[in-house]
Amino acid sequence: RVLFRSRHPGVRFENGFAGPGWKIRDVLPGGSADRAKSRLKAGEIILKIDGKEVKPGMDPTLLLNGVSDQPMQLVVRGLDGKDREVSLPATSALAVPNLLYRKWMEDNLAMVEKLSQGRFGYLHISAMDMTSFVKFEEELYSQAAGKDGLIIDVRENGGGSTADHLLTSLTQDRK
Repeated sequence: RVLFRSRHPGVRFENGFAGPGWKIRDVLPGGSADRAKSRLKAGEIILKIDGKEVKPGMDPTLLLNGVSDQPMQLVVRGLDGKDREVSLPATSALAVPNLLYRKWMEDNLAMVEKLSQGRFGYLHISAMDMTSFVKFEEELYSQAAGKDGLIIDVRENGGGSTADHLLTSLTQDRK
């Protein structure tokens, strides 16, 4: 049985790029474009996918929908201006939200590190459930150790019932 579904190259593209092709804005950590054999880089340009020319403004689904277990064959213009062929294992479109979250977290952590000059830690609480609470407790000590402060980010939090546990963890006496 052949299964068709949306594939994803594991990169995001620059909006408004005039072409030719699609210019890579960034590579999603852990995605197929982040592997040694199929590494793509920000600033490179995807010119073709599976032999089809990539045009600015084109509907991506015309090129990305396909046999889900087949690698995408790309022609990429490198940062050196030379074109190369890349066989890119497709990232399932269902995996992309987790990759985007991971990238968002890495970017936030790097920003806090830079702006605080290493003085603050950062962690995100994605939900108020026990799984997220356990993760919070694990990260609380690793992110706060040796820091002057801790930024606790609750944006995009799905809610739940562990707020009292979180507050208890944060208000313990230092002994």
